[in-house]
Amino acid sequence: MISHLELILPGDKLLTAGGELLDVSGQLSFTENAAQESHISRLCTDFQDPGTLG
Repeated sequence: MISHLELILPGDKLLTAGGELLDVSGQLSFTENAAQESHISRLCTDFQDPGTLG
């Protein structure tokens, strides 16, 4: 089950399901994630609510 979908874009920008574009530099890396090719990531911090896991 997928709880929510977010896309990490070049420049370490995160596009949320609500259409918000967040700068996640230093927290997520587009380059590191792209090297893994297509995948579903592990649970990670919810960037819109840092106290929870996404």
